[in-house]
Amino acid sequence: MNHSCDPNTGFREDLLLVARRDILPDEEITWDYSTAIDEGDFAGFQCRCGAEHCCGLVQSFRHLHPVTRECLRPWVLPFLRGMYLA
Repeated sequence: MNHSCDPNTGFREDLLLVARRDILPDEEITWDYSTAIDEGDFAGFQCRCGAEHCCGLVQSFRHLHPVTRECLRPWVLPFLRGMYLA
């Protein structure tokens, strides 16, 4: 499993990772790391996922732009949803 800005899986109902779309045989399982990270001192790292709309930087959910947070709402861990999207 690796990060992608256009992942094929996401979190639902706590830590349940579910497919967001059909996953092809031998396709790598990916998820957006930002939907589970909440570290104030996490500097992030350069993203190399290759997605068409790659954000360029993987960072903590708390550091994402509010519009980006809202777009990730369906796939973010519940504790982050409660803290930042209440």
